[in-house]
Amino acid sequence: MDQQWDERHAGGDLLVGADAIRAFLVFLGMPRVDPYYLKRCGRWPIGKTGGRGGSLLASKRQLARYADELARGPAATAAPPKRRARPYRKHRRKTSSSRETPTAFAAT
Repeated sequence: MDQQWDERHAGGDLLVGADAIRAFLVFLGMPRVDPYYLKRCGRWPIGKTGGRGGSLLASKRQLARYADELARGPAATAAPPKRRARPYRKHRRKTSSSRETPTAFAAT
């Protein structure tokens, strides 16, 4: 029993079990929420060990990052639009013939 407590509440990055994940999310300032529901949503960085009786797994760093992105909104996470590079073009010299009026319209 003592070994399970050490694994769930260790100072490392890995959270094992729904209770540890819930406690960390409450620590981040989220209201009490069901970690199994967040896992089913599919957007939260919460995994599950294999099998039917597997435990939930999550990284503290990834949970904190995702919660921060939710709090800031989509505009804060979006990258600024990239400027398109203009193709290099040589400047053409203006010739005197381009300034003259066409001969078809000159005499009417």
